[in-house]
Amino acid sequence: KVVQELTKKMLTAAHDERFEVAAKIRDSIEAIKKILERQAVVNDTSEMDQDVIGFFGNENGTLLETIHIRQGRVIGNRPHFLPLLDPSSSSEDAREWLTSFVNQYYEDNFIPDELLLPLDLGRDLNQLLEAVLHERSGHKTKVRFPTDNEGHRLLEMANRNAEGHFKDHLSKSEEKKKGLKEIEAKLKLVKLPSRIECYDISHFQGQETVASQVVFEDGVPNKDQYRRYRIKHQSGNNDFLSMREVLTRRFAHSEYDDPDLIVIDGGKGQLNIGVAVLKELGRSDLPIVGLAKARTLGEFHDSSVESSEERFFLPGRQNPVVFRSTSEAYRILVGIRDEAHRFALNYHRKLRE
Repeated sequence: KVVQELTKKMLTAAHDERFEVAAKIRDSIEAIKKILERQAVVNDTSEMDQDVIGFFGNENGTLLETIHIRQGRVIGNRPHFLPLLDPSSSSEDAREWLTSFVNQYYEDNFIPDELLLPLDLGRDLNQLLEAVLHERSGHKTKVRFPTDNEGHRLLEMANRNAEGHFKDHLSKSEEKKKGLKEIEAKLKLVKLPSRIECYDISHFQGQETVASQVVFEDGVPNKDQYRRYRIKHQSGNNDFLSMREVLTRRFAHSEYDDPDLIVIDGGKGQLNIGVAVLKELGRSDLPIVGLAKARTLGEFHDSSVESSEERFFLPGRQNPVVFRSTSEAYRILVGIRDEAHRFALNYHRKLRE
């Protein structure tokens, strides 16, 4: 319908000699056609909206895959990794965790006409889920374990996708673990830095000073743990007081887990501030590192500009530690610094607006 309507508008624009408008509409039509070509047709006669849930897992966790089918076309899929769930464990009730997942997933997602599940929950649980989904959406949803050929084929597709994404996830997880081990070794930490916290201070000419706290767990962002702080003291551009305030406020929360590593955005000066503040707070036991942005090398008249590697400064050590820019360790540390910088700037911009 959209293509037909756009085609009429394109022809009208061309007839009126508005050729630039006609060309833009033509490009839109071509883009839509490419999208339609990429969508896998699983049932060209169906008018129904379906979701299919598949899963794959072992002792490392379980990945659940939701495939979204709208009027016979696969329009997308979403993987969900549950690290503590082993589907083969005798202590895990498969019907319980699957029901729990479905209940939580459809609190915020579109509820289809039919939901195909990878396990037979039994009549009572199916009817319970149908009642819950009906109450949320206002329309009836059929929940079932497929026994027909078409439904079985869709479930196999969902399970294959789940297996592929499960292996991809573990591969990335192993890469992150290698990076964390390299960080542990090079920064001489006493344990693997599973939880890394990074702090950044942002201000505009000494005004509206804010700070960000960004948390990476197992090498990936945990945005639920992010915090932002509006600095209360009014002494202008004083990084020591700002860092002292944010760390004091942070470590007043004993309910937060201690970081295995603190990253401060900046070189030796900012690192020394962080060390002094931790000493004041009686938390000198926490490892801390300063990350200085790459320096520009060469002279003003040089034809090209080169930069040194990002430098990582440790307390009591004169020379910085350098990681290979292609290493996962480097990507984790620079990634958390950049994320802290972005988070602080966004908050600062919001306050200025």
